[in-house]
Amino acid sequence: MQVFFKMRKMKPLTLSILLFFPFMLLAQSSDKLLMSKKVIKVKALVEQTFGPELEKRHAAEKEMFGTVTELENFGIFEFRNLLDINQQTEPTKVLSKAYCELLNGELSISNAIGFKMAVGHTIILKPKGKTYRAQFFHYTDQVKMHKLRPEDDFIEDIQVDFSQVTLELSPDSSFKPDGIIKGQLHGTTIPYYEIEGLGPKSKPIQYQIRSVFECRLESDMELQEEAGMEDLEEENQGPKKKKKGK
Repeated sequence: MQVFFKMRKMKPLTLSILLFFPFMLLAQSSDKLLMSKKVIKVKALVEQTFGPELEKRHAAEKEMFGTVTELENFGIFEFRNLLDINQQTEPTKVLSKAYCELLNGELSISNAIGFKMAVGHTIILKPKGKTYRAQFFHYTDQVKMHKLRPEDDFIEDIQVDFSQVTLELSPDSSFKPDGIIKGQLHGTTIPYYEIEGLGPKSKPIQYQIRSVFECRLESDMELQEEAGMEDLEEENQGPKKKKKGK
């Protein structure tokens, strides 16, 4: 599956093998960033989950370009519709594409699957306050297929809130320009509606997701200090040890 998401359009909005619990953020505005000593090994998890798929991709790249692209900005997106009684118990796991950018003084982290029709989440983290907001989205390539309430009209693209959400960032994340940010997000969306069949009927849906991501931070260096990214970097690294004699 091709992986793509339209980062510029995004607005502020489980892996069972993932046993690491690093920085924890909660969605309420009063919650702060906490640090853990454990690390999320994103590349190892991606290779473990999608080994055969990655081998085929690498073989095709080597045959076409003579080299293999380094595994970067990839992740795992796991989801299931809690309201679909016909769906299998096990959630769907898909190789995803992640993106991190410092934009307008906020750190935006996204992880998604799809091409013109994409599904994923966006996280908007405020570095100075160390708080965040996350939303789940569908991009539908101009197809009107979702709505928030039964009485609403169907719309093309939709962003929905999470009723429950937890964000964890790995303690080896770097918030400097070109730094690697790693983490995972667990969440359950609020119920919303999707078109059913070819008629005007709709069915309720509610997704439970687990997302693991690793992405290189794209940033204007001049915005780092203003956004509070340097403070976030220092907190991540912990207090500096004083040298002897000082």
